[in-house]
Amino acid sequence: MKRNIKTFIVLLLVLLIPTGCMKIEANFTINKDKSADYSLLMLYNKDNMSKEELDAFNEQKEQGIPEEYTKELSDKTSIDYYEDDESIGYKLSTSIDSIDVITSVSEIPACDLMTEKGEIDTNHYCFYKEKGLFYDTYKAKIKRSANIGDQKLSTYMNNTDDSYVYEDEDGSFEIDDSSINEMQDMAEDMMEGLEYKFVVNTPFKIISNNADEKTNGKLIWDIMDTTKTNDIEFAFTVPNTLNIIIGIVVGIIIAFLTISVIISYILKAKEQKNNNNNNKPEEQPEEIEMPQQTNAKINALLSEDGSDINNFNQ
Repeated sequence: MKRNIKTFIVLLLVLLIPTGCMKIEANFTINKDKSADYSLLMLYNKDNMSKEELDAFNEQKEQGIPEEYTKELSDKTSIDYYEDDESIGYKLSTSIDSIDVITSVSEIPACDLMTEKGEIDTNHYCFYKEKGLFYDTYKAKIKRSANIGDQKLSTYMNNTDDSYVYEDEDGSFEIDDSSINEMQDMAEDMMEGLEYKFVVNTPFKIISNNADEKTNGKLIWDIMDTTKTNDIEFAFTVPNTLNIIIGIVVGIIIAFLTISVIISYILKAKEQKNNNNNNKPEEQPEEIEMPQQTNAKINALLSEDGSDINNFNQ
C-alpha cells in the first residue's frame, strides 16, 4: 500500500483510538510578514470516550508518537499529541517563510495545498498576485477536497498496489488486504460523525471570499458538506510598505514646497506694497488764494508807517 500523509492520518484515527466522534480542523494562517503556518488538529471529544480509552491515550502520550507513523513525513513537518479541556488528539504542524514561493503573477487553477509528506506544496501555485502601486492583491484558489483529512480518505485506502511493513521491537507486521478492508470499513463508519473544517486566518484585509462561515475574522469552510463542490477562494490586500513610505515622503515634500511658495508670494506682495507707499511723492499744502481787498488790509497792517491802518479800520 502506498504510504503517504493520508495513510498516516487514517492510521492515527483508526488504529490508535478506534472509537469516538472525531473533529479535524486545518488551520492556514498567513502572518504579517507573509510567512504562513499550517496546523492540522485531529481531535476526539473526551465526553464521548470511555475511561479505558482516555487511559490508553495518556499512556501513548507518555511514550510519544511512534517513529513508524512519522518517518515518512517531511523534515519540515512535526506531529505531537494534543489536549485541551474538551478534546484530545494529535496536531500536525508545518510552515513556509513566505507565500510568495507559492504565488504566481497570472491566473492559476485550484491547487492541492499540502504534499503527501505533510508539508505545504512549494512546487505548485496556490495564489496569484495582482500588483498595485500601494497595495498588492493576493487571490487564493485551493481545492476544497484537500489532501489531508478530507471525506475521500476511506476510498484512498483502496490503493493496494504494494505492501508496507512496519518494524517494531518484536519483529514486524504487515498490513495485508484484510487489514486494509477492515480499516476502510472502520474509517467509513467514522466518516459519518466526522467534522472537518478548513480555517483561514490573516491580519490582512480580506476583500472577497466564498467561505461557508466567517467568525471572529476567520474564514471557515465545511469540507464535509458534500453539497458544495466549489473550490476554496479568498482574496486579501498586502500593503507595499516601501511605496507607501516613498509616497508619504513625496507628499510631505510637495506640501512643504507648496506652503513655501504661498508664504513667499504673500511676503513679496506685502513688500511690494510697502515699496509703493515709500516711493509716493509728498503732497504740497494747497495755496489758499485770498481776496484782493483782504490782501490790501493785511499789507497795511504790516506797513512800517501804519498809513493804511485807518483804511483797514474803515
